[in-house]
Amino acid sequence: MRPALERDIHKFYAALVKKAEQDEETGMLVYEGSPTQLYKELGINPSYYTPIRKILLKTECITILQQGNRAQPTVWILNHEPPAQDSWPDDLTGDQVSATLRADFERRIAALEAWRENLTTGGLNISEVFRNFESRISTLESELHKSTQGGKKGGTK
Repeated sequence: MRPALERDIHKFYAALVKKAEQDEETGMLVYEGSPTQLYKELGINPSYYTPIRKILLKTECITILQQGNRAQPTVWILNHEPPAQDSWPDDLTGDQVSATLRADFERRIAALEAWRENLTTGGLNISEVFRNFESRISTLESELHKSTQGGKKGGTK
């Protein structure tokens, strides 16, 4: 991990504490607001927003009570200060996740390309199917038009 990330996690959590209020019933610190706005106020790099949130959640520093959106604020319980970097869970490292995702995407893309190739080289020709449907619909519309026009002439006698 980058030292800047650890620094920013502690800076962000400290800012959360400053803006939080203590719940009278439970005594817990409760932050209500916009984490994104707080990141911006602190000048934290946007690429750190998700890692900071994940680390705070995985280390149980915060508990989400309400996920915010434009109409409502985010509400988090602040449980404890973030631990030192060496005690973060191992699954927070981005390189392993990125490598796994890349392999998964490559496998999916290869499967889609094979499927598409099968459709165009002897399987289903989508363009031909649509032309066929259009022709059949046009024929049905013509027959319906003829039958309704014939019915009107016959019905007015």
